[in-house]
Amino acid sequence: MHARRLSEIVVFMLLVAAMGLAGCKKPPEEEAKDKGPPPCPATLNAKEYTDGLTCICPEKADKGKVWGTSVYMTGSATCAAAIHAGVITRTKGGKVEIKYASGCKTYKGSTKNGVTSLFWSGNDSSFYFAGRGEGVCD
Repeated sequence: MHARRLSEIVVFMLLVAAMGLAGCKKPPEEEAKDKGPPPCPATLNAKEYTDGLTCICPEKADKGKVWGTSVYMTGSATCAAAIHAGVITRTKGGKVEIKYASGCKTYKGSTKNGVTSLFWSGNDSSFYFAGRGEGVCD
């Protein structure tokens, strides 16, 4: 085989391979897995996440109101509650796994990890963090 013909075949094979790779796209669910968890919502409506939610809190996300201790009332600042629970730190942020819980008659306030949570009386849904209790009301 001539060297010129061999080089044409090699170039052709490289072009075919490049076209095949460039035209391939991953399904949306695979692309989402590659990107990792989404950012956490500013406040959490636990009713929207009855199957739970894994998300990412940025650093310095300790702002916003939090109601409860270990079980947090819907409407609490998601990442501030995660800092309060000790799941992440204010300086690093990180991945949190949130679980749905039914509402509590009362939510006890406390100060933990530099975040002060507030007392509240009654709500119909709550959330807690995996590895930080079972989501049982006090």
